[in-house]
Amino acid sequence: MEQLRLDLPEIDRKATREALESVFQVYRDYRTILRGMGIEPPTTAKYEEVGGRAEGKVSDPTGTAVTREEQMTEFIKRVDRAVEALPYWERMIILERYLDDDAEEKTDQQVWEWLNLSRRDYQRKKARALYKLAFALKIDQIVVEKDPTTVA
Repeated sequence: MEQLRLDLPEIDRKATREALESVFQVYRDYRTILRGMGIEPPTTAKYEEVGGRAEGKVSDPTGTAVTREEQMTEFIKRVDRAVEALPYWERMIILERYLDDDAEEKTDQQVWEWLNLSRRDYQRKKARALYKLAFALKIDQIVVEKDPTTVA
């Protein structure tokens, strides 16, 4: 009986980590921006009629601001959903190390000590969490193998 073999592509760890760190930075920035905006009264975007039907084009700057706020909110929700799907310890590591308001000032050592994990256990759980998040957020970076027959 022949064994099933999965040929999964190789992940570029460095590029994937950089993509994730960028997502985490944008997440923190968006939260800060939205918090700074405070609670604003809802505004209604006006739509232009084109060819007898309403198009999704926003025609006033207030509507554009609402759209941008909605985009930021949706991005935050998307990341939150991906993080919430992680097992408890992996979720806690990501929240503390990357998504907390003061995450940029925290070191890995501070987080593993705060969570009362060994360094080795922390690093394994963190690596698994980052890997899962990269797939969940569809930002995993695949190693592209160069074809030896092509000339660069």
